[in-house]
Amino acid sequence: MPRRRQLPPDNRPDWRDPNMPCYRNYRFGNGIVQEFVDPEYERRYRSHMISSADQPGWRNDPTYNLRKPR
Repeated sequence: MPRRRQLPPDNRPDWRDPNMPCYRNYRFGNGIVQEFVDPEYERRYRSHMISSADQPGWRNDPTYNLRKPR
């Protein structure tokens, strides 16, 4: 009987972790810079964006298709 391949432990970040750091891309004249954002601030900001009338569409969501290079 063949042996099962032993997979290494999965140590990727868990997106369900409420304390996971949030990074947002800020666009400046010299390119894109990643900045750390407080998770609670990001949660409130996204909640406000969802409840506002001018919601960003799925085409503007940077996490819609992460496999596609930008």
